[in-house]
Amino acid sequence: MQQMTSGLGIAFGAVCSRFASTLSAGGSLAVDHRFTVADSTWAFVFTSLLTLLPTIAYWRLPAEAGDSLAHS
Repeated sequence: MQQMTSGLGIAFGAVCSRFASTLSAGGSLAVDHRFTVADSTWAFVFTSLLTLLPTIAYWRLPAEAGDSLAHS
């Protein structure tokens, strides 16, 4: 499972890099377009947003959600 999630993370980063590159090239999917530092920055921003998205579910948990595990 760990190897699968690592592979999915790498694939998502590659897709985000390509998406950012396409946006900076004005929507062109040219094969010869070179990646820039800005493309990498946007890829990290997209990836961090995906990583932070599940925290919304954790914020909605009641304060006593883990009490049964803490007192065992």
